[in-house]
Amino acid sequence: MNKDKDKDEILEDEVVDIQPEEVSEKDVQEEEQDDEITLEDQIAFKEARIIELEKDVEEHKANYLRKHADFENFRRRMLKEKSDSIKLANESLITDLIEVIDNFDRALTSASDNKDFDSFKEGIEMIEKQFKGMLSSNWGLSRIESVGKEFDPQIHEAMFMEDSDDVEVSTVSEEFQSGYMLHDKVLRAPKVKVKKPTEA
Repeated sequence: MNKDKDKDEILEDEVVDIQPEEVSEKDVQEEEQDDEITLEDQIAFKEARIIELEKDVEEHKANYLRKHADFENFRRRMLKEKSDSIKLANESLITDLIEVIDNFDRALTSASDNKDFDSFKEGIEMIEKQFKGMLSSNWGLSRIESVGKEFDPQIHEAMFMEDSDDVEVSTVSEEFQSGYMLHDKVLRAPKVKVKKPTEA
């Protein structure tokens, strides 16, 4: 019995020992003060973060404006170079044409002095040959040979079409206006008359 009584007393002591301690008003105030300091720290941290982000935004904005200005300068430079290239190309063409004009001047002077039509005609033919050769070799311009060729609506412009028993496929029989290619592009389509096979 004494042993059981001692056990009960120990249990009662243990129960008493684990009772919560009394919290004083002073402790509550200190905890509240700690919470307030933490909140202030958080606000200060967030304000510092905002300042940092604003600085980043300003840097990115400055970078964007700098790159935009660089791009605009590049674009203007490219446009100027393109314009200069066109001017230089025209300059080269004009230089070539001046030589042809010089030859015409010489031919006309010679014709007025000589009055020889055959010589004049021969001189004009030489100038035409030189002119066409220059346009072909220097500028990629070539005449489209049409008469006797198969009619191609991608190349030729048919002004007239007539039925004929002489052809098996539509064929250019006459040319009213010459056509020209600039490199691989039709610059001007030849105006032609076309014979097409008679339908049975």
